[in-house]
Amino acid sequence: MPQATYTADGGHYRVAGEGFDPGDTKTIDEELASYLADHPDFEVEGGDSDRNPDVGESNGAASEALAGEGFSESDWLANDYQDRAQAVTAGNLDDYLDAVEAAETSDTVLEAVDDRRDELAED
Repeated sequence: MPQATYTADGGHYRVAGEGFDPGDTKTIDEELASYLADHPDFEVEGGDSDRNPDVGESNGAASEALAGEGFSESDWLANDYQDRAQAVTAGNLDDYLDAVEAAETSDTVLEAVDDRRDELAED
């Protein structure tokens, strides 16, 4: 599980049911880690937040995690959960929905998988 450290000089920060005082380090879920990784007053280690900042800029980057010899869980999870959800919604991963679902940690992406399956069933 990822950990976030609140690095601000002062003040209490509350987000997603977690309260942080300066210097606090807490274990958090992947979605919160992705959110806080872009916040200037937090340092996040572990999970999706350790992703390469150049990865996940678009749903194309998430789709490219599947290029080559099939699905790569580590490459897939290296992308931001929002980009992963967009890639699923766009239909770029229809052949890999089972693998995405098995690897996924984000409720947002799992909902996108379910929605995409519903769309495919309608066709």
